Amino acid sequence: ILADGATGQKATAFDTPSGRLQGAALRGMSKAIHDVGNSSKLPLRVILGTVNRHWGFLAFMQQQGVLFDVIGYHIYPQEQHAPLDQDPWFGPGGLLGQLALFKKPITINEFNAGEIYAGTSGHQGADYLNRVGDPVTEKGFKALDKHLKEILRQSAAKVESILLYEVADETRKTPPENRFGLYYDAELQ
Repeated sequence: ILADGATGQKATAFDTPSGRLQGAALRGMSKAIHDVGNSSKLPLRVILGTVNRHWGFLAFMQQQGVLFDVIGYHIYPQEQHAPLDQDPWFGPGGLLGQLALFKKPITINEFNAGEIYAGTSGHQGADYLNRVGDPVTEKGFKALDKHLKEILRQSAAKVESILLYEVADETRKTPPENRFGLYYDAELQ
């Protein structure tokens, strides 16, 4: 739904036929969820997610009348990446500063180490083996530790939850999808 050549940082980047169609669908879905929540008195909330630097998606969906209560985001930072509230690649205030501009709570709904991609097509470095003592694997765990601590310390945005992806490797999948596990083996040892 992203316009050709667009960075995704502006709402106009999503003003395409597919973007407008998705906006209409999400508008209806978000309204239905809020209507059910109001009539049933259930605490239902709509999460609208984005990735990369696609803040324009959130802004465009707001313009399209999509009612959302929480921002969803997923990210796989590497150990050498700057803190998520400072990284200039995302813009002023880093990732968290940019998301905070929408004045909504944030759930990081998929979080893991960027090192899991090492050694696969388009990603430099030695292969991520997901084994005890493997240097790239250990670097990935250091990345998780570093960035989780940064998220806890920061005050730029209201991060209300972080979901780690995933518990165990799915060995039937191809790399890198087969090695996202936070445990080294299928027995979860």
